[in-house]
Amino acid sequence: MRALIIDPFKKEIREFEIEKSLCAYQAAVGGFIEFAVFIDRRDVLYVADLAKWPERFLVGAQRSYSGCGLVIGTTRDGDAAPAKVSADALRGVVRFP
Repeated sequence: MRALIIDPFKKEIREFEIEKSLCAYQAAVGGFIEFAVFIDRRDVLYVADLAKWPERFLVGAQRSYSGCGLVIGTTRDGDAAPAKVSADALRGVVRFP
């Protein structure tokens, strides 16, 4: 399924295909999923935030997150689905300090 990765190590946002599994999500963020937040009522941002890498990213004026972020979509029932937000839209709200 379509997903987006927010990579503060490379300071980029890119699309890729991911399988629907916790193992795949954790591999994408480089550790255990510690934090998840809805970013637009249609997509979810997952991060391994407790890892506290020095590489960070910010979403809008919200808090900063450590390490990589994974964005996937969600259905009304809460099941995983392809990400709905575009990479360009996400680039408009993500900052790499």
